[in-house]
Amino acid sequence: MCCRRWAECRHPKAWRGGVSNSTASCRRDRPGWKCCLLTQDLHSHAREVNRLVRGKTASTYRQKFSPLRIIVIGRLSSIYRPALLLLPPKLAPVAHLEAFLRKRPGFKHFRLESLVKSVPERIVVRGVLDGNPVYVKRLLGPGADQRIHGMMAELDFAVARMTNTNNRVAGYMTADPEAGLIALQLAPGCPMGAAIRLAQRERREQLLGMGGSWLTQFTKLRCKTVSFDAQRMLGPLQDPAGIANPLDLARWQRLTGWQAERIDELRGSKLSIAASHGDFHPGNLRVQGNTIHAFDIEGETWMPILRDCVTFLLHVQDHLPQTGAATHMGIAVDSALPFLSTLDLSRDEKEQLLPVFMARRLANALVKRQRQPKILHVARFVTDNLLRELA
Repeated sequence: MCCRRWAECRHPKAWRGGVSNSTASCRRDRPGWKCCLLTQDLHSHAREVNRLVRGKTASTYRQKFSPLRIIVIGRLSSIYRPALLLLPPKLAPVAHLEAFLRKRPGFKHFRLESLVKSVPERIVVRGVLDGNPVYVKRLLGPGADQRIHGMMAELDFAVARMTNTNNRVAGYMTADPEAGLIALQLAPGCPMGAAIRLAQRERREQLLGMGGSWLTQFTKLRCKTVSFDAQRMLGPLQDPAGIANPLDLARWQRLTGWQAERIDELRGSKLSIAASHGDFHPGNLRVQGNTIHAFDIEGETWMPILRDCVTFLLHVQDHLPQTGAATHMGIAVDSALPFLSTLDLSRDEKEQLLPVFMARRLANALVKRQRQPKILHVARFVTDNLLRELA
């Protein structure tokens, strides 16, 4: 397997009697062979798959391999498909989704390129439909059809109203609510995360301000002011029992202790809630010149605007160098202020309520992200900055 498309591999040892156990059998004369996806580790596992396919049952195969490895192996070669297709959908989402899409009228010509996400409630893949790049989502579980109808209605609403030259929303190409399917248009331009990371300081601040302007225009479409109610608006606080690191536990205790005091003081404060994006961060935004295109909007999501602000700021911090520069809300000043300055929120929301929402998100991240080192590292960094500011 010496090229990105497995179908191009013609080496006899790779297809006759199983796959070789090292990349030495790959054709070195083919350009780009070093990009081979089938590394030595996967070669050895592929040989084991072949053995199981010939002489074992699918149940043995399920016990042997993790779902992620099944997905990877299943996409590399048709050799593994016999065993892959015997598996239940939750263990082989890509293969089953491909077969499922071929049976749906609006998705017959979809060509899958990569898996984006596979979780119990949804599968997301990227590919091409009728010559256009799209993300295809399949929602799983009860009520999937109503959720697809909700996404369609929200996208139709947003596309029709976000007509400002600099603030746009990518719609959808087609949908099949009965099957829980929707094909979302891939917005033009480059990913905002990459644009922020590569930009010089002046351009980076401009991009952050553009993100705030987009969120302001979108939330103004449907917005109201209510009294702050922590129980309903902050979301549940995760149990710290899953925190093994004593330093993380100490961080969690300091965050929640400070937060409990502030919640009592801020009860009844005015807070803006709106039909917001719901997952507003650079990964769901693309930049085309001075225009921001947003996508992946799921239904009419009423929530405090500050929750989307926290999501955006944490993702931005993840894309920027972590230096010892001054911080605001735990985030680098030159990242936080350009974004917050363009938001149409009251001073009390930005200065009094935003730290409470940030503290709740960080406290939960310290619990939920213990096995995700990269995200946990960012959560620790921002937490330490925020605690220094609050001291």
